[in-house]
Amino acid sequence: MLNSAGDQPADLFGTLFTPIQRERFTLKAACIVLAFLFSLTGTIVSAEDSNHTSEDRTDMNELIENITADEFSQISELMRELAKIDRRDLFIPVARLQLHYLLRLIESSDLSEDHLAETKKFTRGVAYNIASFTWPGWDDTPNITPEMIERGAAAAKVGLRLAEELDDIQPGILWINGAHALAAKRYDQAQTYFQRATERARNDFYADMNRLWIKLAEYLGQPNSENQSNFDAALSTFQTNWQSEQDVSFFADQLITALRVFQPSLAD
Repeated sequence: MLNSAGDQPADLFGTLFTPIQRERFTLKAACIVLAFLFSLTGTIVSAEDSNHTSEDRTDMNELIENITADEFSQISELMRELAKIDRRDLFIPVARLQLHYLLRLIESSDLSEDHLAETKKFTRGVAYNIASFTWPGWDDTPNITPEMIERGAAAAKVGLRLAEELDDIQPGILWINGAHALAAKRYDQAQTYFQRATERARNDFYADMNRLWIKLAEYLGQPNSENQSNFDAALSTFQTNWQSEQDVSFFADQLITALRVFQPSLAD
């Protein structure tokens, strides 16, 4: 019935699962994904405007709230399969479903103190993944929409809030917030996040890398010859001082790519 031709929900379901139809996902997990995608697009309407009864809507709420650990694991497996076939457009809403479920779980009073802390740590990672996959500064993200970027920025803030609640703020979550601020042309805010990431860096190499992002934000905020020279000099020094580090080229290329992505929009 879900695969019946001409039925819009069936079409959406088919789009999501056909590439990995041999994988054994439970019908309940699939319906949870479908329900969440509908909630994102406004497909689910109020009971007064549809044929759905209040009992139907209660059943839907229970479906989402009562997902089991095994089904949650299957959703994670689905995300991995979507990543393999480069369906980022579907990966992100499924990841947001995962985040939605985890946040509801955190808000419940059913978790022990230790379980709550572990759940928050995992949720922080999910939020970071969403923020990372929706940042337009990578060199392989041509189809990211403004709406996806907004959702990614919101996820970055959720991740930072959870980190603050855990009293465990890692530089990565600060960096991704800075990266989204950079994309939104909030250059002062980006510099603040990158500075905080610098202060929490695990070693001098990562501290210097974050300082480069500060220089990039300074240049994008005020794209004059002096700031460009400062950025170029800092990048060159970073590459020279850390040439023995395995990841130096990766991080340098990341900065150059971000400059290329964001520099054309300076006049917008």
